[in-house]
Amino acid sequence: MIQNFIRLSLCMALTILLVPCLGIASTPFDNHDQAMVVRSDWPELVSTINKTLSAMTPDEHARIRNKPLAVKYEYRINKTDVFAWGLGISVLTLIFIAVVLFWNRRMQHEIFAKKKTEAALKESERRLSTLMSNLPGIAYRCLNDANWTMLYISDGCSELTGYEPFELIKNKRLSYGDLIVPEDRQYVEHQIQAALADERSFAIEYRICDRGKNIKWLWEKGQGIFDTHRNLCILEGFITDITERKQAED
Repeated sequence: MIQNFIRLSLCMALTILLVPCLGIASTPFDNHDQAMVVRSDWPELVSTINKTLSAMTPDEHARIRNKPLAVKYEYRINKTDVFAWGLGISVLTLIFIAVVLFWNRRMQHEIFAKKKTEAALKESERRLSTLMSNLPGIAYRCLNDANWTMLYISDGCSELTGYEPFELIKNKRLSYGDLIVPEDRQYVEHQIQAALADERSFAIEYRICDRGKNIKWLWEKGQGIFDTHRNLCILEGFITDITERKQAED
């Protein structure tokens, strides 16, 4: 009886000594696999345990195997990893905010520049419109076709021809070519085409028949507008009434 008690006590003691020889090490922050750590004198300890176990009876083996063994598992968060993640997220957030602020500032600058340009363009158009309205004649922009189709004609058109600008623009009521008296149409065509062929300005005198069927002498100064490939786009120029001068010459 005493001998069996000694054997059982020795087995229990070895079991208690065996457990601290094994440790469960915590793993990195994002890896939940377990790792085993053993003592450096593990081979000698195994030999001692095997000798002890070989001297035990089957009943003693069964008692040890059936005895519950509590294992404490601790999982700790690595503070360094937490700090690294927090720092990374903070840096990315700051970069994102900086990009948004930079883009917003750039957009505001572009919008301001665009509004400034539009305001300057409107002011320029207003001044040009005022100037054209006070000119004793017509400023125009037209196509180089048989009708001299007007794309723009100033307000002086009303006094000079008797027609409102909108009636001549894009030949809505009649074309500007219809106003030129038939006897002068070929002359006007020849003089303008010759100047355009040499890419020079032209100055011509011819007659028109206004809305009231009055014959007027006009002086026209214009030129062709060419693109970068030297293709003719439009004609631009100025027309004024010289009827009184012509009558004085006669």
